[in-house]
Order: sequence, then C-alpha cells, then structure tokens
Amino acid sequence: MPSVARSFGGPTQSLIGYVAAARAVGMTVTVAAPACAEADQRWLKDQLGDADLRFFPGISRGTFMASPALVDWLKRHAQAYDVVHVHGLLNLVSSLSARAAEARGIPVVVRPFGTLSRYTFAHRRGWLKRGYFQAIDRPNLRRARGLHFTTDEERDEAGWHGLDLASRSFVVPPPLLLDELPRREPSTDVLFLSRLHPKKNVEGLLTAWARVVRERP
Repeated sequence: MPSVARSFGGPTQSLIGYVAAARAVGMTVTVAAPACAEADQRWLKDQLGDADLRFFPGISRGTFMASPALVDWLKRHAQAYDVVHVHGLLNLVSSLSARAAEARGIPVVVRPFGTLSRYTFAHRRGWLKRGYFQAIDRPNLRRARGLHFTTDEERDEAGWHGLDLASRSFVVPPPLLLDELPRREPSTDVLFLSRLHPKKNVEGLLTAWARVVRERP
C-alpha cells in the first residue's frame, strides 16, 4: 500500500477493516507500507492489534513515492504468503510490489481504489497516467489472480479497459467497525467533503439526511 498515514483517509480506514475481517476468520496478516509519521505508526499499531506491521524507508512523496526497501523485502519473503493483496494503482509502491510477487508465482489481488475510471485518466496529468498504466499497471492487472472492487459501480467503471472482469473481479465493501465509530452528542450538522460529481450522489445524501431528521429528530 502506498501510504498508511491517517491523512490518506478512506484507504487507510478501510485497510483496518479488511485486516480485522481477515483475522476474524483465522488469517495471518502482514501489512507492508512506506514509513509514515511516528504518531501515525503508533495509532495504526493500536488499530491493527496482533497483525504484523512493517514499515520501510520511502523516497519522495505523494504520487512519486517509491520504497525500494519494501519491494526488496517482498522479493525475499513473498513465498511465505499464500496471497499478496496490493492496494492502489498508478504508484511505484503498489506497481512494483505487484510485479515482484507475480514474478515469484504468488497469487496477487489488486484493489484499484477507483483509479480505473475514465475520470482518473482524463484529469490531472492524464497523459502521464495513461502512459504509466500501459507500461506498468496494465500488465500487472492482466496477470493478477483477482481484482478487488468495493462497489458494483467501481467494477462497472473499469470495464472500458478491456480487462477480464467476469471471472476475476470481486466486490467486497470495506467492513464497518462499529466499535470505532466516534461517540458524540446528537447533531443536525453534516459535512460533505468531496468533489461535486454524479458518482458522489450528493443528492442522495440530501434526501437521506432529510429523512433522518424527520424520523429521528
């Protein structure tokens, strides 16, 4: 995973849920990621319980983050695992990790984070993303044993790439950890923090919130 910092938001929170769900059915889980702030590392260790958490030095930041030490570790230890679950695309940490595991014959499951939509390749250096995807991520996806989507819509949006989704795609929403929900006094305030795009369905939020206020004032 390219980052497990708290500022990474939803991907980090959902990772915690997936780890908890895997451990609940008896799986042994190792999380490998570039190092983040020490406070974030301590927080994540608390969230993940007995899961094996490994941090590796990173180079650069953001989209251009790389971690040769993480990839080298994976090359040497991939055979110890039954499957490698790669979170993210269009970054060197995820791409090179997938390639390293596949080269050693270990089944790889890729979770694209929604990056396979047309929107991704049409905005913010889209030409660079298209070139990177064709050269690195598309071959990884074709060899991957499974593709992990979190919604049916996300899977449908990925169809334009011509990948074999019928037999290798799985929709597994992030587990909701009810014990982790903050306990606060009742409030009628909602913050919608996102881009205004039809897929975000802000109209649905407005309709739902009006119903909540009406039924549970």
